[in-house]
Amino acid sequence: MFKVFEVDGFCQCENTNNGICISWQKGRFNETQKISFDKARLEEICGKDSNKMAIVAAREMRKFGDYLAENYREYLF
Repeated sequence: MFKVFEVDGFCQCENTNNGICISWQKGRFNETQKISFDKARLEEICGKDSNKMAIVAAREMRKFGDYLAENYREYLF
């Protein structure tokens, strides 16, 4: 479900199921994280309901945080 890699001091984690992706500078997750997503892909999952999209996005961000903290802590801080 998650794909994580590092290139030139920057890390990226992508959820391969829904296309949401987080990128950050290694060791500075809280200060540098950027989130991107494919809106069309997210609409396939949620429809065009912006409230549902927000709920799904928040849930996915929690999953990212949990996964990264458990498996890639050295990339975060």
